[in-house]
Amino acid sequence: MNRFCIAAFFPIAFLVSALLVSTPAAFGQNYLVAPAAPGGSIFPAPLSIDDSARASAPSRQPWELSLIPLFAAQGLDAASSWGHRETNPLLAGPDGSFGMKAAGIKVGFVAGAAVAEYLLMKHRPGLAKLLVRLNYGNAIMTTGFAVHNFVILH
Repeated sequence: MNRFCIAAFFPIAFLVSALLVSTPAAFGQNYLVAPAAPGGSIFPAPLSIDDSARASAPSRQPWELSLIPLFAAQGLDAASSWGHRETNPLLAGPDGSFGMKAAGIKVGFVAGAAVAEYLLMKHRPGLAKLLVRLNYGNAIMTTGFAVHNFVILH
């Protein structure tokens, strides 16, 4: 049961973070264009982005989708290591096994990496392809570690 909870935590954490990080436009709302105020307004209208600039900007959707296998692979790796000897000294608990401390460190590291990627995407949208490839590569490698753990340890 503990392995299932740990494996389920990462995708759930991803969904929550995706909802927090999502742009309002993802929900069908356009906050860039103000509604017409009756009788005029003393405040200037908010800046709006024209459609040509929006069409030329790269989409964040592939990057957002690449986070799903990244979080899922980390959850699978945590589930495969739970309660067993951990060779990574940063993740090993006092008794040398993978436990809550290791899961917390893993969650913090992956969440921190996702936030760092989000900030990179915000300021350098041209890095989208590189980040997508890195996320998928990390997910493949981590899934390989998890499969190895399941074969050797279980």
